[in-house]
Amino acid sequence: MPSTTRRDIASAYLASFTKLASWLTVSALVYRHLGPAPFALLALIRSTIGLLTYTSLGLAPSLIHHLAQIKGDTATYCPSLTSRQRAGIAPDFSLNKGDTAAYPSPNSLPLAYSTATLTSLFLSLVGTLLLILLSSHTSLWLRIPPDYTSAAPTLILTLGLGLLARLLSDPPSAHLQTHHHITTDNLLLSSSDLLWILLFSLHPTLPNAGASFLYANLFLLLSRYTLAHRLSNSRNATRRCASPKYFSLPLARSLLAYGFFITLAQLADYLYAPTDYLLINHLFPHPTAPLAA
Repeated sequence: MPSTTRRDIASAYLASFTKLASWLTVSALVYRHLGPAPFALLALIRSTIGLLTYTSLGLAPSLIHHLAQIKGDTATYCPSLTSRQRAGIAPDFSLNKGDTAAYPSPNSLPLAYSTATLTSLFLSLVGTLLLILLSSHTSLWLRIPPDYTSAAPTLILTLGLGLLARLLSDPPSAHLQTHHHITTDNLLLSSSDLLWILLFSLHPTLPNAGASFLYANLFLLLSRYTLAHRLSNSRNATRRCASPKYFSLPLARSLLAYGFFITLAQLADYLYAPTDYLLINHLFPHPTAPLAA
């Protein structure tokens, strides 16, 4: 769907609404069908694995910023592999000007897309290792009632992997948004949230709360990557470039350095929230203080 300013704004509000509505609806269904304890467990795990969003290190906004800067560059294609690249040698951008024709430009859209995709994959693997560590030693990190200690690891893994799948879809999302498909990307995001509600409502059990979340985000991941290839003018070039042969370490560092400050700002906001409660309880030591805790 072609983007217009009105459509982009409306779809952005729709995406925000469906994200909020999905968590509210699933939480309400858990509370109604399963009781307060499973609801509390879902809320606890959700707030804990929410920290995994910081493993992306702000890659999505950083990639959008970078693609917006280089969009329109003439070198928006990837040439076929040379004998030097087939030998396993990465592209060298320090070559003389006359020799760079055989390699993708550092300002190439496909190169940026490929670098961000591989970087996102690496960060997702790191997040997966953290998930495995958390789920295998749940009692060390979380205080969970004995009746739910067996269900917690599975819920942590499925919810966490679903969140990582959403983060892994950030590069194609940035690709879509910088190619005038913001509305389409937002509609895909909303569809995945609605799909989660549908899948969970069909079988409202605690394990399915995580499993349905994972399935919905896998749908988002596949949809974004599929459309990013179909809607891009350089679809074939992008497909060839999405490999380690077209990975630029300096570009990856640049993307992560820009995104790090975005993540730092988000993390500061996250860490600031408990400070409110500490200040309120300290400054208002009277019977109304517990209301803020």
